Amino acid sequence: MRSILIRPGDRLEPEDLESSESVIVIDSEWAPEGGIEPLAGALANRRATLITDAAGMIGGDKLALGLCSDVFVATGDSRFDFSRCSPMAIAGLVWRCGRRAIEILGGDGPLTVATARDLGVLDLIRDGGVRTASWLESWTAGRSFEAIATAARLIRSSGGDPGERAVFASQFTRTDVVEGLKAFLERRPPRFPPEKFR
Repeated sequence: MRSILIRPGDRLEPEDLESSESVIVIDSEWAPEGGIEPLAGALANRRATLITDAAGMIGGDKLALGLCSDVFVATGDSRFDFSRCSPMAIAGLVWRCGRRAIEILGGDGPLTVATARDLGVLDLIRDGGVRTASWLESWTAGRSFEAIATAARLIRSSGGDPGERAVFASQFTRTDVVEGLKAFLERRPPRFPPEKFR
């Protein structure tokens, strides 16, 4: 599993999103050069697992990227501005929230982080006092990126029971899965190797 942290000044290329063996984490301070629209096709068809971290007033490209991500994370003091949504942001909102998207788009002013989480816009709320890399290091401790990536693929695939069984069987040869099951059976926390980011 290849883990990539996209920091300010880095470029996110469509090719980065094509590998199913990648987990890509977008730093809260990263902004795409030239906007997010050139990545629209790659985001819609991506195989990589995408985690977007955001902070502050979240709107525009950062909102669109987060809504199209597998895991959308924001700091506790964040607000979500839906006043000028791009078509990509609306598509991501509908993918995440279904019919509630109409309620969210018609709301009064920015959403608080708690409301965003309750409506399904956001997956996780994190402490705003730490940078993305530090948060990521603590969040991944004891978690398997293999499991996160597999769950994301299953959610995107809509494969149902046969698809889930096939993926589970293929994943069972991986060390993360074996360690997770062993830890469960031995009633102990799993010991996953730490993730390395390039």
